[in-house]
Amino acid sequence: MRVGAWTRRATAVLLLFGVGALTGCRTAAPNSPGTPAPPPVDGALSGDPVAGACPSGRTQAAFEAINRLRSDRGLGALRPNTQLAAAAEGHARDLAEHGMRGHRGSDGSMPVERATRAGYRWTLVGENVAGGYSSPASVIGGWMASPPHRENLLQPGFREAGIAWADAGAPTGFVWVLVLGDRAGVPDGPLGCAG
Repeated sequence: MRVGAWTRRATAVLLLFGVGALTGCRTAAPNSPGTPAPPPVDGALSGDPVAGACPSGRTQAAFEAINRLRSDRGLGALRPNTQLAAAAEGHARDLAEHGMRGHRGSDGSMPVERATRAGYRWTLVGENVAGGYSSPASVIGGWMASPPHRENLLQPGFREAGIAWADAGAPTGFVWVLVLGDRAGVPDGPLGCAG
């Protein structure tokens, strides 16, 4: 399937029943050489994509836990990115509002399209989605127990991420979305967030 100048490849979609539901997806196939990424669409974030990107509350706890897992395995920390956070938040809200679960949004969009709409000029994009987990520790535990999600969390090619959650109410509870990415020019190492 083609999206503009990009192609995408979903590596896996997996549902686990009982504890919660999970879906994992990775999009590889960067922009073709010489083909610039399209400009952001209306409503996309502008300016420095990491300025003000420090997560807080549940998202901060999740970010810290993911980076500890990566560090324990000798991988670089993920840097928070506002554009990826916006894509994650929009999808989490959409899933919660429409009682949906998975990578396809109510408008038919897929992770790469949402990241692009948020202004992210990606070379690699991945997404983990989960429902039914009430805490950062439980959702990350669920992702780590699922091979495609674990692969996304521990993928060395991802250097930035945004994470969001939305309360879908009973019976689903929290819907979590983690959007991971890489783009040209990302410095190595974490962003120094205060707190």
